[in-house]
Amino acid sequence: MAEGIQGLSMVNPVQTGANTIVAPVNVQNTTPFQVMLDAAIGGLQEVSAIEEKANAYIIQYSQGNVSMEEALIEVQKMTLAVQMATTVVNQVVSTFKEIEQIPV
Repeated sequence: MAEGIQGLSMVNPVQTGANTIVAPVNVQNTTPFQVMLDAAIGGLQEVSAIEEKANAYIIQYSQGNVSMEEALIEVQKMTLAVQMATTVVNQVVSTFKEIEQIPV
C-alpha cells in the first residue's frame, strides 16, 4: 500500500486499475482547491481508462475480434485525451509560474 503525503491522511484508500490509489475526500475539510484537485485527478483517471480501452481494442484487433477502424477510432480518442490532459497540465504550470512572479 502506498504511503500518504506527509500531512495528508489516506483513510480507507481505494485501489483502482493500474496501481492507482485514490483516497476518499474528507468532506469536513473540503476546500475549493481540494475540489479542483479531485476533479483533476478524476480527469486523469478518465484519460487512463480511455488508454486502457484503446489498448484492449488493439489487442482485440490483433486477435481479429474488432475491425481496424474501431481500433483506430479508440486510439484517436486516446490520443486526443492525452493531448488535452497535457495541454491542461502545461497551462496550469504556466499559470502557477505567473502567480509566483507576482510581487507581494
